[in-house]
Amino acid sequence: MTVRFGILGAGNIARKLAAAVGACEEAELAAVAARDLSRAEAFCRENGGRKAYGSYDELLNDPEIDAVYIALPNKLHLPYAIQAMEHGKAVLSEKPFAATRAEAAEGVEAARRTGALFMEAMWTRWLPPVQQAKRWLDEGRIGKPLLADLAFTFAGEATRRDPRYHPELDGGSLMDVGCYCLSTIQYFAGERPAKVCGVLKTGALGVDEVGTGSLLFPSGLVASIGFGMQVRSNGDFWIYGEKGKILLREFWGCRDARCYDADGNEVDRCTDEETNGFVYEVRELCRLLREGKKESPFMTWQDTIDVAESIERLRASFTA
Repeated sequence: MTVRFGILGAGNIARKLAAAVGACEEAELAAVAARDLSRAEAFCRENGGRKAYGSYDELLNDPEIDAVYIALPNKLHLPYAIQAMEHGKAVLSEKPFAATRAEAAEGVEAARRTGALFMEAMWTRWLPPVQQAKRWLDEGRIGKPLLADLAFTFAGEATRRDPRYHPELDGGSLMDVGCYCLSTIQYFAGERPAKVCGVLKTGALGVDEVGTGSLLFPSGLVASIGFGMQVRSNGDFWIYGEKGKILLREFWGCRDARCYDADGNEVDRCTDEETNGFVYEVRELCRLLREGKKESPFMTWQDTIDVAESIERLRASFTA
């Protein structure tokens, strides 16, 4: 079965997904839609798409599309995911799917109601080194995890040309890169945090440009996260346990994970040569479609709701 993908949006993230689709034998790029038809046509020429549409509705009405990837600004993820599911399409929605628990639950309810396959494209979770590191943790290689530290930042230009700098589109660093931190630590913890608090620094354009968060999990794990759009960090994720520690280098796109014993000796390592980690989420969606499943065990519908809730709780803790 070849899964025919349609992409809503023609920006940079859509190009990366298109390249991943092109690298997977079980998938093909059937169509791309943009608000400007000429932009969609140029995207197809450059990325191997078969059909171009000048509106999102045209693509959703195409009966030859099996799965829709939503590569639009954050605020549009939920409404277009619901529309796509109501048109009988499987949905791979770019992260973060929603800014609040209620919004995420609305999307999940639409998946249940329509019977559609729905998956949030939190691609970090499918990376082989990340999954191996999770196995090390679950196997007790470092004992009980007690402390974690991770950050995802980049230094970009603050401009209205970038949707990330539009508060009305749910922009800001928490939504753009902080969601990776929240999703990843919750994946490793295997539970929702009991407490979430944070600090956000808002810039001149009205969105948070940098922030931090602290999380306490029922198991006793304490985690610190950092995120920002105006500063560079190394992007590493350390998780410390009673008997050792685990390192994921540049965790959000991790290609190198290492396990250490209590004396700091490296005892295991997992590396990956794939340069476009989006291929793993594309393969996962194709697998789920072939098997007739509706959600991924690595990013469940409840996971999507829980991450959105943590985003909401962190923001509320700062503004309260």
